[in-house]
Amino acid sequence: MRFAYLLLALIVLQYSYCNIVKIPIKKKIIVDNENQAIDPLVNFNNFMYAGEIEVGKNKQKFSVDFDSGSNLLWLTSKNCPTCRQAGYNNYYDCNTSDECEITNNYTQVAYGDGSSVGGFIANVPVGIDGLGQVINSLLLVQETKNSDNLKSDGLMGLGIYDSSNKDNVSFVSKLYQQGLIDKEEFSFYLDFDQNGSELVFGGFDETKVADPSQVFYHPVLLNGQQNSSQRWVFSLKSVSIGEDNMELQKEANFAIVDSGTSLIAIRNDYFSDFIGILRQNFEISTIYAGTRFYRVQCGTKLPDLTFTITDSQGVDRNYSIPSEFYVINVSGICVIGVQPLMEMDIQFILGDVFMRRFVSIFSYQDKTVGLAQSVSTPPNSNQYIKEQNNLIIRLTLISAAIIIVFGLLYKFKNSF
Repeated sequence: MRFAYLLLALIVLQYSYCNIVKIPIKKKIIVDNENQAIDPLVNFNNFMYAGEIEVGKNKQKFSVDFDSGSNLLWLTSKNCPTCRQAGYNNYYDCNTSDECEITNNYTQVAYGDGSSVGGFIANVPVGIDGLGQVINSLLLVQETKNSDNLKSDGLMGLGIYDSSNKDNVSFVSKLYQQGLIDKEEFSFYLDFDQNGSELVFGGFDETKVADPSQVFYHPVLLNGQQNSSQRWVFSLKSVSIGEDNMELQKEANFAIVDSGTSLIAIRNDYFSDFIGILRQNFEISTIYAGTRFYRVQCGTKLPDLTFTITDSQGVDRNYSIPSEFYVINVSGICVIGVQPLMEMDIQFILGDVFMRRFVSIFSYQDKTVGLAQSVSTPPNSNQYIKEQNNLIIRLTLISAAIIIVFGLLYKFKNSF
């Protein structure tokens, strides 16, 4: 789920003009000659990316947050008053005429941001427009807690296994088994532009990679259980901020690439080191008293944040993120896109901030995570501020003109 919406809420408290607006786009699914399906994603102010799926025989459309950090697909049901209160208005009504079969399996899912959903598992056709459908499990949510942060209709987990499906088979693996895609993998390209991002089932889009020959794969650490506890996790060798190396624990440091996390999350003690290193040379401050989200003067060039990960061939690969990628401009407030992480079994979560810099490829067949530098280009912060100021000036002039017109009309009316 989305930790960073707390950050947005805090900014809204301080700057009332800041708002998240969903701009609708016309969906276009591309199925190429290699059996790849490209699902365009909507960018919600660089904090969330959502795409569209079709559910049931009648192919009802839902906008979902595709989450590589979880395993289950869920949508709200018609029997969920707390869902309506939380703003979920597009719900799924399971019935036999739509080839939906509900079970007696009640399931509750809790996420790292404190939110949770609960309801009964159903089996229903699920697919992507133009690609076809497979029978997949669906959690029909009947109760929700603290999940009003999500700005879509639900969430689709893209983990390695899905315990609610027969034989723990994931949605992507089912697409592959049915011959709907040629490769048992999916990939994300996240863009700064509102409508430029995409999720690819069956491979990755080479046009979104800076150099297709520089794609490196990293082995997933398997826990041997082959169930939903398995995550896309790998060992991380080192982390540096510019020339300064962070002092990591001697035992293994684990990281996941997670499309369901907006920022980069670092274990709490490592996060303190990260902020301490930045404060040696830069002026940073919390965006709001009592929080651990930090801001910096827009236009400030912070040092690169580099993660070193050993690939499947035993070669160390450096993945460097320039500050223009990890500093997020939210209506003129430049926020450092790194947050503390309380979870102890995972030390680093490489969320959307990382994924905008690197195309991420998740392979079920090889149990690897591939990374390649993206062609995504961050917006110019100074230009953004200039555009915002120009917008404010235009709105001020329009408001002044309206006041003058009404004043003249009032004066004209009273002259008779």
